[in-house]
Amino acid sequence: MKASAVQREVFQMGLSPRHKGFHYISSAICAALDSGALGSGAPTPESASPSEQENVDRCMRYAIHYAWDVSAGRIRELFPSAALPPSPVEFIHAMLWELDGSARKGP
Repeated sequence: MKASAVQREVFQMGLSPRHKGFHYISSAICAALDSGALGSGAPTPESASPSEQENVDRCMRYAIHYAWDVSAGRIRELFPSAALPPSPVEFIHAMLWELDGSARKGP
């Protein structure tokens, strides 16, 4: 799946491209789709320092919280019974599930 298609889907969930977390999440989803496995969920190289990985996680959480609290996107449809926003890994897994289902439906 093309990166632009993944970004469009993430945008429709309500995440804003103005936030770094949007791009980190899109990159993690693309990497998971390319490799066929989720891995850690954070698109940072293994050589990244713990503070860099914490920064990526914080940015992803902020983007998800923004979509959950402010945006009119479809993020709550992915988690209908949740009272709190999902973690980045939960969101990425749900998006992979959503993208896999839409890929099976076909054009």
